[in-house]
Amino acid sequence: MSPLFTIHIDVFYKLHFFREAIKAIQDQTYQNLEIIISNNGADQEITDFIFETQKTDKRVKVLTYENNIFSFEDPHEFAYVLNNNALNIAEGEYIFYQSYDDLLALDYIERMVKLFEGNPECLTAAGLVASIDEKGIIAKEEITKRSGNFRSRYMPGHEMVLDVLRGGKMFQAPGSIFSFKKEALVKYGGYHRSFELGQLYGIVPFGVTGFDEEAFFYWRRHEGQLGKLLFQRGWMCVKESSSMLNDLNVKERWRSAFGKDITRYAYSRMISSIYEPAARCTVANIFTFNFKGAVRSFSDSFQSFSYWKALPRAIWVKRWLLRRFWNDLFR
Repeated sequence: MSPLFTIHIDVFYKLHFFREAIKAIQDQTYQNLEIIISNNGADQEITDFIFETQKTDKRVKVLTYENNIFSFEDPHEFAYVLNNNALNIAEGEYIFYQSYDDLLALDYIERMVKLFEGNPECLTAAGLVASIDEKGIIAKEEITKRSGNFRSRYMPGHEMVLDVLRGGKMFQAPGSIFSFKKEALVKYGGYHRSFELGQLYGIVPFGVTGFDEEAFFYWRRHEGQLGKLLFQRGWMCVKESSSMLNDLNVKERWRSAFGKDITRYAYSRMISSIYEPAARCTVANIFTFNFKGAVRSFSDSFQSFSYWKALPRAIWVKRWLLRRFWNDLFR
């Protein structure tokens, strides 16, 4: 019998994107699905649509939150709360989280199941990412002329993560791309507030990771993207990611699994991967005179040596912003 696969999706606004996302989930070639919808304080129109969807599709479960769980002071709280609540009720052997505005190719889940079922050591699986705009136009060149995600169908997860830490080309993806064997996700602590790095550093390394370059996942580019808004506000998940390394006991688990030398290098690069983006955020916001965002990223990061070490390079890389400013000023 084919295993049950759980897809969790949350929604608060932008019904037109959510309609597309749900239809692609319901129309998957792999039909043995459990679909968990988190109604994150959505308006009545979206709530009615969710109700109709549940009424017509017995695979759908709904978690309802009376008030929207979101704050710019704790932007990943909603992902932490909603995903772990969904994980607690999920009955699938495998689980995947999708944002309301992203889109799955119709055979995506079928390909993920084949990855998991094809190797009993496979704990995580992913496909190939390409962007899609508000009108539904796919950036196909990101698939045909991709610059990353060059890896084999199966490989040890820690080797892929080490390549990421070295700046290699084995893995590139915005947001959350991994499907999980549910028992592994639960074993390693579920979803963390440092949503993406918690998965990459705390779960993926401890088993085989699967990859199908013909399984397409389309992430949506639009003006309301949360990542863009957070960058402008100077929030780079620094405190959450630093806490994650301790909360998930990353250093000790890596040392136990892969030895001291590998762990020493990997852990150092993990720290850098947290503070280097924060340095870039500070510089970009200063150079565009967004001082509020610059102060936020600085105040979250200034106590780390890795942050100060990354600042000179961030300034050098973004020097063109200053040049453009002076050119515009004296034009």
